[in-house]
Amino acid sequence: MLGLFGYYGAALVTPEIFSTEEGGVNFGEVLFSRCGEIVGVIFWMVLTWKVKLMHSLAICYGAAVVFSVALVAKDSVSHPSLAILNFMLAAAVMAANCGTWVVTPQAYPTHIRGTAGGVLYGAGRIGGLLATLWPSATPFVAVMLTYAGANAVCAVFTLVEGGMLERNGVLQAFSLDLRGSTLSRRSRPSVPAKPASSLLAG
Repeated sequence: MLGLFGYYGAALVTPEIFSTEEGGVNFGEVLFSRCGEIVGVIFWMVLTWKVKLMHSLAICYGAAVVFSVALVAKDSVSHPSLAILNFMLAAAVMAANCGTWVVTPQAYPTHIRGTAGGVLYGAGRIGGLLATLWPSATPFVAVMLTYAGANAVCAVFTLVEGGMLERNGVLQAFSLDLRGSTLSRRSRPSVPAKPASSLLAG
């Protein structure tokens, strides 16, 4: 829920960042900044080859915190700098959320995987809805710091939860698939996940 709250919040706040004095929006800068999502997906895919899966999520959520806080100073920086900062924020939140949905199915045993994914998806919709409910008088600084806080909670949670999942061998199969050839993946027997006494599994 907090992850999608931060993701949709970053998207919804973009027009406000690039609003003009005449009350319009510079859509060229909006388009450029949202293209960061494409870069974010590619960055996360590359990052998973270099660091542990859950650590990669923490890095992306942590980057989202940094760029959310940086955008608080939007009135003090140039529009090109704003576009770059918002581009990086879009990349960070997209990478973090893509990674979260990759990890989620592996955190649950097969017999409840579909149900668990549905519950989490529903919670994510609530987060997306909450991101649209800011009163019009809410200061921009308060909005961005709230999104930064949501991403910070996700970063800490992934580190704590990641340690539990890795100690139980839950993510081992995915790690082997990422680093193995097609032949090794076909010849390797399925790695049964040990029961995980984790925060996700309850």
